[in-house]
Amino acid sequence: MSRFPRRGTAFLGTGHGCFLPLYGPQGYTGATGMQGATGTLGLGNTAVVDSVYGNNSTASVGGSPYLTVQAAVSAVSSGQTVWVLPGTYTLSSGITLTNGTSIRGLSLQTTTLQLNVTNSATMITIGENCRIEDLTLNLTCTGSTNNVVLHLLTFQMPNKKEVSLIFIFSFLLFVFSFWLV
Repeated sequence: MSRFPRRGTAFLGTGHGCFLPLYGPQGYTGATGMQGATGTLGLGNTAVVDSVYGNNSTASVGGSPYLTVQAAVSAVSSGQTVWVLPGTYTLSSGITLTNGTSIRGLSLQTTTLQLNVTNSATMITIGENCRIEDLTLNLTCTGSTNNVVLHLLTFQMPNKKEVSLIFIFSFLLFVFSFWLV
């Protein structure tokens, strides 16, 4: 046996001038497991928003992704979630989350909703039992700020007198409760 490995063969050098092969005979192959269901993988009650591969014309809840947040929010109903993939999404107008719907980004660092306005505006109007999670929200006035009122969130809950907001910053948890007038 030569002191050096043959070309094209994988060997492990021992540091003493010897080389050991890195592989041996193939072992026993175990039994094949059960085959899973076939068909398209569905996302159930989730509308996905994707700035790269989304298409509002072919998208559906539980199916192909939407291109815009507005289209996905309009498509969901109570018990469903809009899941926003990374990117900055510029809204053409404010959005309204109907009762029981949620909107969630992939992370605060990578998913941003942006609304640029020149007049008074509300970015997001929230119904009862709604959630907004893991999104960075930017509401910007691009014109004169004289007599302009900007609302990041507005609550539409005629049957509730108390609202609880939970904000999580790093490892601290803040809970705010206030009475609606």
